[in-house]
Amino acid sequence: MEKHDPNDPIAVYLCEACEVEPLTEDEETRLFRQLGRWEDFDEQKENVARRLIESQLRLVVNIA
Repeated sequence: MEKHDPNDPIAVYLCEACEVEPLTEDEETRLFRQLGRWEDFDEQKENVARRLIESQLRLVVNIA
């Protein structure tokens, strides 16, 4: 993305979302397996879930 106004939260969000590297199919599968069941949710699983979500932000931005 071109230079953006650092005071424009939408421009900052779009720029940051496009910087996140997409996951490979193998990485995505491995992370979903690590995530497992919600019953044992801890900080590590929260980080795994966050990585899965962040990897899809580029797709969300493209659709929006």
